[in-house]
Amino acid sequence: MMQEFVQQVKETIGESLDGVHTCIPGEIVSFDADKCAAIVKPIGKIKRPDGQKVDYPQIAKVPLHFQQSSTQESCICFPVKPGDGCLLVFSEQALDAWRSGGEEFPDLKHDLAIAIMGVCRKPNALMQEAQSKDAIIIRQKDSRAMFSNNEVLIKRNDSQLMQMKGGEITLKNGGTILKLTGSGAALTGNLTVSGKITAQGDVVGAGISLQNHTHTNVASGDGTSGPPSA
Repeated sequence: MMQEFVQQVKETIGESLDGVHTCIPGEIVSFDADKCAAIVKPIGKIKRPDGQKVDYPQIAKVPLHFQQSSTQESCICFPVKPGDGCLLVFSEQALDAWRSGGEEFPDLKHDLAIAIMGVCRKPNALMQEAQSKDAIIIRQKDSRAMFSNNEVLIKRNDSQLMQMKGGEITLKNGGTILKLTGSGAALTGNLTVSGKITAQGDVVGAGISLQNHTHTNVASGDGTSGPPSA
């Protein structure tokens, strides 16, 4: 008799827990950027009362969590596409009041209908790089920005980038490279200036001083001298 009672209690608790959802991986079916909400398909199977295992139903109007601080106007956003993986977290209470700013809280707890998702995926090289460099990395296809205590790197691709590392700042666009240090600047490439150039010190071109150069073939009168000499 006692064993039957214990078994009945276990079955009752088990049936109740079947309706309690905590978190589960999911896949995004569609995403509405205007509402920041998605239709999501949980990954896995759910067990019916008759014991049959079936796919989870799709969940609509799931709000998406982005890393952000509204008070500081800071946010890391990225495109969300069908097929992206996500983590579904099921709320302790209904989200209706939170969505609308009202005060009505329907009697739902940890239900499939009250999911919040954060976009996630399996470990990749970008995550490993962020960990090894102790850095924040933001990437969109070939474009990326990396921020660490030792380096700041913003690049569109390998041909266009800006890097701040150590005491040097490097700007690169194709074959044109500008390096800035505490003592000066070095440019690799052609320079075209529209406007005036003013120098407080000497200007040296091809080894010839603008301030102290001399000329060859100098003659008195109205003639012209030869080219400057080093």
